[in-house]
Amino acid sequence: NAPDIIIGYNKGYRTSFESAKGIIEEEIISDNLLCWVGDHSIDPEFVKGVCITNFTQKADPEIIDIAPTVLKIMGTKIPEYIDGKSLI
Repeated sequence: NAPDIIIGYNKGYRTSFESAKGIIEEEIISDNLLCWVGDHSIDPEFVKGVCITNFTQKADPEIIDIAPTVLKIMGTKIPEYIDGKSLI
């Protein structure tokens, strides 16, 4: 049982300790002053998945929307049999 999507941050970047606990801070990027460790703080019973994006135009995005979104970004026709809808 592996995750469907793994976000890869650029070297020197990661999610904050606060965001791993579901806290949203005013600063988008901040200095890390603590030792980095694993961020497995979200209870999967309550949060089945998280999609963080700055381009969604859909009020209720779902994981099935990721494939058509990637296809659209790549300029590929979205097949009719795909259930999700592009987020852009």
